[in-house]
Amino acid sequence: MKKVINIILIVCCVLITGCSDDDNASSTLKIVKADVNIKAAGGDATIELQSVLPVEVTVDAEWCKIAEQTTSLVKFSVEANTDFPGRSALITISDGMEKQTLTLVQEGAVFIYNESEQVQRVDNEGASLPVEVYGSFPCEVTISEADRSWLSYVPAEDGKGGSFVVAKNTTGAMRGSIVEVTCGERTYSYAIMQYDVVDLLGTYQGQYISLLDQQTYGLSNVVISGPDASGVYTIDGLLEGETGCAIKATYENNMFSISAGQKLKAYDEVPTFDIHFGLMNLSARSYWTSEYTVGLVPVFVEGAGIGLSFEDNGGMPNTFAGLSFSLFRGETYYDDYEILLRCLLYRPN
Repeated sequence: MKKVINIILIVCCVLITGCSDDDNASSTLKIVKADVNIKAAGGDATIELQSVLPVEVTVDAEWCKIAEQTTSLVKFSVEANTDFPGRSALITISDGMEKQTLTLVQEGAVFIYNESEQVQRVDNEGASLPVEVYGSFPCEVTISEADRSWLSYVPAEDGKGGSFVVAKNTTGAMRGSIVEVTCGERTYSYAIMQYDVVDLLGTYQGQYISLLDQQTYGLSNVVISGPDASGVYTIDGLLEGETGCAIKATYENNMFSISAGQKLKAYDEVPTFDIHFGLMNLSARSYWTSEYTVGLVPVFVEGAGIGLSFEDNGGMPNTFAGLSFSLFRGETYYDDYEILLRCLLYRPN
């Protein structure tokens, strides 16, 4: 009986010893800490781990590579992401008995700017023009060498933009510059123009598309003159082939402001007609009363330098589309005489 008991005790000890060996051989892989959320500009990601067994680490993206690996730390090198969408990579860690996975996430490239600030117009006294422009990558501002004598850029302290500094203009002529801002692989352009109203006076050529037949026509000898004693300017020659159809305008906020509802010319023939000036919006609706206005402002014209364009100044419902010259009998609309779309004016060569 005593021998039987001893045999049983020996077997139990063997079993206990066997269980302890199995526990030592089991996996103890543990992720202690993971820093795997990366900005678009790229950088380092790290994973701290614990394991009694050697581990193998793999990653399924070419833009994320293992830079360093020890028994307790894995460091990854993440390339810059210049695309707008974010992206992710799957990291797998295995000690041969257990496998764990983590997802590394990288932000997409952000480029923020204010479209209302893209065109900047300033008078000849000069000014500091703040703009909001920043992104995931440093913004590089490129000003042409020819314009650096009067135009510069000062970054804001918070890194979210800066200011274009325009020096006083004593040249006696209008001047302007196209400035490019690059953020990563994306570029945004600013147009900066400096002038006074006197620089806009004179004779222009031009072109427009007629809404009546969708053809492009030229304008010649459009003359901007003034001001008169009331501070009103005159724009004559927009209605090609007609005399006595000058349009009146005021000048404010670095642009001419032109009101609808102007009676331009009266015909004495029978039946009698009057030519009235109006404005048309994008819905092809015409407006004939003076509370509706459009701006005439300097713009860069391809192949012609700086010219003038009729643009929305906030004085039209549903956005300005064209200039309307129509025939009226008294106060009653009769017919369209001419409708000018995309009307541009530029200095003769």
